[in-house]
Amino acid sequence: KKNQYDCFNLKGIVEKILNSTSADYKLVRSTNKTLHPGVSADIVCDNKVIGCFGKIHPIVAKNYDLPEDVYYAELDCDYLVELPEKKIVSKPISKYPIVERDLAVVVNEDVTIEDIINSVKSACGNVLYEVKVFDIYRSEQLGADKKSVAINIKLSDLDKTLTDEDISQVMKRTLKALTYKLGASLR
Repeated sequence: KKNQYDCFNLKGIVEKILNSTSADYKLVRSTNKTLHPGVSADIVCDNKVIGCFGKIHPIVAKNYDLPEDVYYAELDCDYLVELPEKKIVSKPISKYPIVERDLAVVVNEDVTIEDIINSVKSACGNVLYEVKVFDIYRSEQLGADKKSVAINIKLSDLDKTLTDEDISQVMKRTLKALTYKLGASLR
């Protein structure tokens, strides 16, 4: 039976560990030669790489007689245990409904998930409740060095129910930000 796990499952596990600490981290394209260049990330804290995760490079997998779908993660636990205790910050829950929208955009392969999420956050502003990437798709039809990224965006306002016009304006702003900042096109 084919492995049902992918890089997103591993990312979720790694981020769950990191989010249980006070680490102020960011994910960047990995420079680790053991990992697949398009399906991996380095974890950076205080301008220092404290770990990495991703799919094993196909050549490495072949050299060690490993299956192709092997995923690997490494964290500097010595760094993490020295961090101050995490402070829990809560945000108010709106009594108004949460609205969900999905968006699929085509971007260059070198555009990171972090780039996309940060663009969505800045475009949506204070009505953003949550943003997450739920699918990445690659095919010849998309073109060389291109990928399609599907994003789920949840919007909510603390003061009112968002109207269709409000939602439309936020989504237009989001698409504009993704287009101008990252060269994205709507799929």
